[in-house]
Amino acid sequence: MVTYSESGVDIDLEAITVSKLASKLKSTLEYRDIITDSGHYAALVRLGDKAIAMSTDGVGSKILIAEMMNKYDTVGIDCIAMVVNDILCVGAEPIALVDYLAVEQPDPERAEEIAEGLVTGAKESRISIIGGETASLPEIIKDFDLAGTGIGFVDVDKIITGEDIEAGDVLIGIESNGIHSNGYSLARKALFDDAGFSIDDKMPNCDTTIGEELIRPTELYVKPIVALFKEEYDIHGLAHITGGGFTNLRRLKKGVGYDIYDLPEAPEIFKLIYQQNVPLEEMYKVFNMGIGFVVITNENEAEKIMETLKDYCNCQIIGKVTDDEKITVKTFEGSAVTYWFNNYKESEKMKIMKDNEIALVKEILKKLGASEEDSELVAEATIDADLKGFTSHGLGRFPQYLISIESGTINLKDNITIEKETPAIALINGNSGFGQAVAYKAMKLAVKKAKEVGIGCVGVHNSNHFGVTGFYSDIAVKEGVIGTVIANTDPAIAPFGASEALIGTNPIAIGIPSDSYIAVDMATSVTARGKILESKRKGLELPEGWALDKDGNPTTDPEAALEGSILAFGGFKGYALAFMIEILTGPLVNAEYGKGVTGTASPTKNCTKGDLYIAIDPSKFGSLEDFKAKTTDFCNQARAAGENVSIPGDLEVKKIANAEANGMEIDEKLYEQLKEICDDLDIDFDSYLEE
Repeated sequence: MVTYSESGVDIDLEAITVSKLASKLKSTLEYRDIITDSGHYAALVRLGDKAIAMSTDGVGSKILIAEMMNKYDTVGIDCIAMVVNDILCVGAEPIALVDYLAVEQPDPERAEEIAEGLVTGAKESRISIIGGETASLPEIIKDFDLAGTGIGFVDVDKIITGEDIEAGDVLIGIESNGIHSNGYSLARKALFDDAGFSIDDKMPNCDTTIGEELIRPTELYVKPIVALFKEEYDIHGLAHITGGGFTNLRRLKKGVGYDIYDLPEAPEIFKLIYQQNVPLEEMYKVFNMGIGFVVITNENEAEKIMETLKDYCNCQIIGKVTDDEKITVKTFEGSAVTYWFNNYKESEKMKIMKDNEIALVKEILKKLGASEEDSELVAEATIDADLKGFTSHGLGRFPQYLISIESGTINLKDNITIEKETPAIALINGNSGFGQAVAYKAMKLAVKKAKEVGIGCVGVHNSNHFGVTGFYSDIAVKEGVIGTVIANTDPAIAPFGASEALIGTNPIAIGIPSDSYIAVDMATSVTARGKILESKRKGLELPEGWALDKDGNPTTDPEAALEGSILAFGGFKGYALAFMIEILTGPLVNAEYGKGVTGTASPTKNCTKGDLYIAIDPSKFGSLEDFKAKTTDFCNQARAAGENVSIPGDLEVKKIANAEANGMEIDEKLYEQLKEICDDLDIDFDSYLEE
């Protein structure tokens, strides 16, 4: 089975990347009167009673087809089409464009061919190319890349954003002429890499070659759509169907859905790609499938609009707007595929049981290429976090691990090395492996040394985020020894009296072997960074007293907290403890410290934190049974001090029992993230869940 992610394009990672960019750039919007929200096809800047529409795009990997065919006179058309078609989607008429041509080495003849396409596209769109840039970038660009930025104008009272779309509206689809300029990474992998076709092979049921079909320039929809603007029809929404297929309709309005039930015959190029083991769900999620542009209007207006459109192009009613937030598409095979705006249904409280969560994590990691042993260890650490209620370090953290794998900051090959060792201590280089696997082996080594000489102390550097700290102190407890684990993290706590974060949340966990569960696992900050991230993911405010913004002011905004600092627990005492842990898990174990620590908060950065694992064998001090008996006696004394007294570990025992019996709830955002991950890996995520 061939998917877009397997071809090298990770749509989900792209979405995260765009989100990161947009969140940082959002503050600049205050300088001008911006009309459209981020994510629409084009941006609108108000200038009195008019607005400037702007959009930017490129040709993408279609350039590789041009190179294979040594034909460059159409890519300019593609560049212009991708820009001007987007500008149309806000009701604006494109008027001008600037281009950007980046080359490995200057090639005047090829540049002239590219210019021919730009001129053709400009004439068809009635726009002026008013300038641009050509850059020689031999160490950055291979061959060349082409992009453009266009502007358009629209009266403010004629802007079309999609806000007027309502259930019962109809979708008028305007036909494409083929693949246009999106999905080429998947097309090339399916046709050339996997199937072994060449550009010169004939298309089935066609007189053209595969190369000719793939190089066919993107349709320009300026003339038909501008004709609609001039007639001043009641248009509720406009959509350019590009990469993302029919899921592009999600851009227009929340709270509605689309039932697409009557598409024209799909061009043969799509059928050929589908025949190379590409799922239908993937086809309609990546390609335009024969519809390049959609006009949404009320049913009474549809016939008049189509009469105008048919002077320029082929069109038909392809579906209708619904009040259900999903997109259902009837495929050319007669089946239907569905894409939820949010795959999670509010009416259903989705949950996952312990054994299913372990199985799910193992299946995902195995599909990504992790070893059997590492998959098992990560799965056990993940379920441990969720059972104890640390969802931010369980499945809630899992999407970040996958980003780390994609980015190369987690090394799937298990090759940890012991750099220094004595009977009581060891220094481990994790070689960027799974934090869970490295931590498990470090604590097992500490336990082994403790049983031999009474105490084992193992430092770790060059590892990764490992989940909850208490999972590893529990490993020691299960073997009858005291376990202590400390670690540093990305700066989160400001030094006492300052506002800029310098010290990590620096967790500490201690487990005591006993006839009952006695353990503590805590951050030295008021809360863990993971809980801040979880609140951001869920759209929740933070409790007061948790965090400061970058200016040192108290805040309940998770975004502001992540840019600022988290308060240490207990004021100066918590800060002092965090400070000491920073030294013991930084300089002591040859890891970074302070501002040098990265990778625990950002999955795309190399993880430079350090850990320290300490195991103490009580039997080396006296009888283990005597130690346990005295520990139990002390616990009983504490419980006898009051009716509501609990000891460290009681809360975790209750949470574990409840979670094992009832499962762990999956919130909406996490469901969406995990569903996308599983879909890309051809895993049936829903089969692991219960309602």
